[in-house]
Amino acid sequence: MTSMADYIVLRDSPFTLDPGESKELSCVLPDDIANAKLIIAYKARALASPPIGPGTTLTIRPGHMPGNIETIELNDGGVHGLWETFPVSLTSTLLKNIFVFTSEGGRVRISDVILWFQRNPDTPVRTSGG
Repeated sequence: MTSMADYIVLRDSPFTLDPGESKELSCVLPDDIANAKLIIAYKARALASPPIGPGTTLTIRPGHMPGNIETIELNDGGVHGLWETFPVSLTSTLLKNIFVFTSEGGRVRISDVILWFQRNPDTPVRTSGG
């Protein structure tokens, strides 16, 4: 069985969240998205102040739905490449999808946020032109 995957870059440049601060990233998904799990991938780095301190807790949630996609604690200053799968039911092909990144404690720098998804192989391929 052939699987077709695609992605949307939600944010390429880094952004920093202070404790209690949130950042919304959004996208519109294509109408031929498959009924499969999506993957949100990103880089994160805790910015402890002072350099050795308590961990930083980061949450990611869908903007229009209850619950979290990811809650993770970062305990050192290294850059972490992270990803989390979540059900397609937390997204929409009719509305703009919003993903909210929140620092629950500590400072954190996020970058390279990418949303991976599968396309429905039964949907005809659209071509441009006549």
